[in-house]
Amino acid sequence: MEKYKIGKIEIVLLSVSLGCLLIASCFQAYVNYQKSMVRRHATALAETLDVDIQKYNPDAFPIDYFRSALTPGMPVDKVHQIVRGYEMSLVCPQTNSEVYYFYSIDKKGVKIKLSYDLNKNTFLDISADDNSSVLINTSGCISGLIGE
Repeated sequence: MEKYKIGKIEIVLLSVSLGCLLIASCFQAYVNYQKSMVRRHATALAETLDVDIQKYNPDAFPIDYFRSALTPGMPVDKVHQIVRGYEMSLVCPQTNSEVYYFYSIDKKGVKIKLSYDLNKNTFLDISADDNSSVLINTSGCISGLIGE
């Protein structure tokens, strides 16, 4: 019976494979951690808003909730009663809109934009920084809410 020798190439390949596996495992753990943090924030925000989060996708909360709760033509003051629990709000005069940051004011948070018809003082529509829309531009926006 012949003994099999492990050569330098096999050792290098095995080391590289194990290293890649370790990196992939660490990356997956980080992704899972991020998802759990988003879900924790979403659950806390749902409690603040007195909303049953089970009715919405927790990965898309509060976007899904606000899309269902806000209707075109709704007065601005009614919108402000519904949209709560944000970290920061901006008024964007050039686009007649408000931008809200939820969970954090960096790219880890959720950013939504509400557009208004200021002649009628009513809500028009909602957009969000997510996979299906363009990024929300906040240049020229100032801290606050419309009507303040």
